[in-house]
Amino acid sequence: MIDINNFFSGQNIVNFIIKSFSVVLSFLYFIYALIINKQTKIMTKVLALDYKNIVQTISYLHIILGLLLILMSLVII
Repeated sequence: MIDINNFFSGQNIVNFIIKSFSVVLSFLYFIYALIINKQTKIMTKVLALDYKNIVQTISYLHIILGLLLILMSLVII
C-alpha cells in the first residue's frame, strides 16, 4: 500500500504525472493507428495499387506497434 505522505513528495508526484501521460498518450497513439488503418483500407479500395498488400501490412504493423506501446506504458505503472 502506498503511504499518502510519501506519495505527495516531489519525486513521486513527478513519476505519477509521467506515467499517467505515457498511458494516455499510448491510447491516443493506438486510436491514431486505427484511424490510419481505416484510411489505408479506403485508399487501397479506391486506388488500384500494385503494392496493396505491402501498404496494408505496414498499416497492421502500425496497429501492433500501438498495442505494444500500450502494454509497455501499463508495465511502467
